[in-house]
Amino acid sequence: MSGKLASSIVAGALLKRAEAKGGFGMVLAKGDPASGTIILVILDHEGGDALVLERLLDLNGGYSWRSSGSAKGIKRDKVPSFVAGRLRFDADSWILELDVPFAQRFAAEITASG
Repeated sequence: MSGKLASSIVAGALLKRAEAKGGFGMVLAKGDPASGTIILVILDHEGGDALVLERLLDLNGGYSWRSSGSAKGIKRDKVPSFVAGRLRFDADSWILELDVPFAQRFAAEITASG
């Protein structure tokens, strides 16, 4: 048995983490429950561009969070087309939209925690 958490559990934990920070989130696309890629579109309560993070398998067999190469920052009105494009590329992806205060800080905490 692998020591990795299923994608569905990680997705649920991220939604709860956003709520604990005074924000909220929703699942835009539900991927493979065990091993689907997780993509976070993080919106700030104050507006501005969305941050995009993706959970990627690293060389050590674990996961790490990285800014998505194709969309490090995207305009809010471009989020639906971004989501559609990612799902065409990988239909098993989980895509979560999180609206949190202090989005940059939230993203830094996610990337630091692995």
